[in-house]
Amino acid sequence: MIDKSILEIQKDLADKKYSYLELVNQQLALIRQSSTNSVIHIEDNIIEKVKEAEKNVNSEAFGMTILHKDNIAVKDQPLTCSSKMLQNFISPYNATLVQKLEDEGAICLGKTNLDEFGMGSSTSFTIHNRAKNPWDKTKTPGGSSGGSAAAIAEGLASVATGTDTGGSIRQPASFCGISGLKPTYGTVSRYGVVAYASSLDQAGPMAKHVSDVALAYNIIATKDSNDSKMAHAKDITQKILQDDIKGKTIGVAIEWIESLQNPHLKNYYKEAIKTYKELGAYVKNIQITNLEAALPCYYVISAAEAASNLARFDGMRYGYRSSKENKDIYKANRSESFGNEVKRRILLGNFVLSSGSENKYYQKARKVRALIQENYLSILKNVDAILAPATTGTAFEPGTQSVIEAYENDKFTVGVNLSGLPSLALPIGFDDGMPIGMQLIGKHMSDNLLLNLGHAFQKRTTWHKVSPVTL
Repeated sequence: MIDKSILEIQKDLADKKYSYLELVNQQLALIRQSSTNSVIHIEDNIIEKVKEAEKNVNSEAFGMTILHKDNIAVKDQPLTCSSKMLQNFISPYNATLVQKLEDEGAICLGKTNLDEFGMGSSTSFTIHNRAKNPWDKTKTPGGSSGGSAAAIAEGLASVATGTDTGGSIRQPASFCGISGLKPTYGTVSRYGVVAYASSLDQAGPMAKHVSDVALAYNIIATKDSNDSKMAHAKDITQKILQDDIKGKTIGVAIEWIESLQNPHLKNYYKEAIKTYKELGAYVKNIQITNLEAALPCYYVISAAEAASNLARFDGMRYGYRSSKENKDIYKANRSESFGNEVKRRILLGNFVLSSGSENKYYQKARKVRALIQENYLSILKNVDAILAPATTGTAFEPGTQSVIEAYENDKFTVGVNLSGLPSLALPIGFDDGMPIGMQLIGKHMSDNLLLNLGHAFQKRTTWHKVSPVTL
């Protein structure tokens, strides 16, 4: 059951090959057996919720088991953000996307590990101990949604949610050999998602099958008055995925592919391009400029917004409180509870917003951001989607990269967030036993087209059906 798509599971349930309860119990057993540390909490009262869901077999997400990244609020469950600051915090409400999935019959199994407050690319900056890549447990599953990616690769649930501020869905999806969608900014409500960088954050679904990503996205991509940045557009989703992509034009970021150091990765990208040609798509080389500027631009803007968003975590109203009851209590609360990576980004953010530095760094970064978006939009006027690397290589061992090298992991992904565009990551092969992933980048509101392109690719390939031997 663990490798079947949700549509296949729904058919099995209709044919009474097994019950929803048996499915959930199998998933829970796998979670308890797992040694990847991807799931950090199992939800309470699951059996009662399954019994309730079984009353409505026609609900859209009937048969969907789901895990939520632990910076997304699930009522009466921990919401730690993998931080000491929130290690004892229990959410009093559901995030909008959680509620929408629950209303359609999805069963939440628990919460997944992440880098603290979504800041990191290895799921090592966490109070829950690092998550491990199921393909090789000495390697990282990526981050910050590494727990969600590892759990899906292991088959612990059909779908997991992640958040993507600069690549935190696409990089771990690529490292773990699964699919993940970073939606168009403003199409999925951020209500109940703990903010890191508000102008960049976007939650999205991760799964083995693009069809499952599409099913989950169709449910959560609806308007919500609780999020003022929700896109004021008609429903952009498409209930039925199309296999036919003949006549679509795909721009290939050939310079990005050629910049990869590993020749095996280049070959798999060339094979992916060949597959799209066989599917009837037109392929043309394109040039994405400003790549070198995107990374510093992203870190200036994201750090500035993080410094502002995390100011609320002071230990005075809720969260970690130091035993040092003196005039320095505020300083002690934050110093003792935030990890080094979070502190690093808060310090950077406060610096670029400080007097004398704001115009030099923050305002300049905003202008560069506009140029990056302009370049993407100019390219996308002439192509339906862009095919590009999602990562610079395959999964690495934690602790083997410097801070700068770790930040470099995001160089192919941050431009999408700066531009508010949708991007879909999906597996295209393996190198030395580790998954390789690519990303498809589309116009604003073209999420459904990207899902069609990904679905068509997976109808022709089998990379998404391969499971870790360590399962």
